[in-house]
Amino acid sequence: MKTTTKLFGIVALFATVLFASCKKEETVTANPVASFTIAPNDTIYSNETIEFTNTSTDADSYVWSFGLGDNSTLTNPTKYYGGIEASACEVDYTVTLTATKNGKTSTATKTIHVIYCS
Repeated sequence: MKTTTKLFGIVALFATVLFASCKKEETVTANPVASFTIAPNDTIYSNETIEFTNTSTDADSYVWSFGLGDNSTLTNPTKYYGGIEASACEVDYTVTLTATKNGKTSTATKTIHVIYCS
């Protein structure tokens, strides 16, 4: 009986040390990184449509701002800057993409140069 109790105590101690030393695996999620490309390029005439290609990584939702107060949640939107009463022949607009996942965000910004006068 003493041998059994002693053996049980040793096994219990070993199990406690073994389980205490085990680490819980943590899931590491990457932070989103916002990025995008512009086609045909970042200088366009007002009668052209510009295409934005989202190249962000580790994100699952997107908000675009096109510099005119309008937004889009499409992954790869297009934008037509024509039909606007511009204050000059050439106007720069700041386009911003905000990429989000699990409450974390990243922002990328580029400038679009639009030519209104021919």
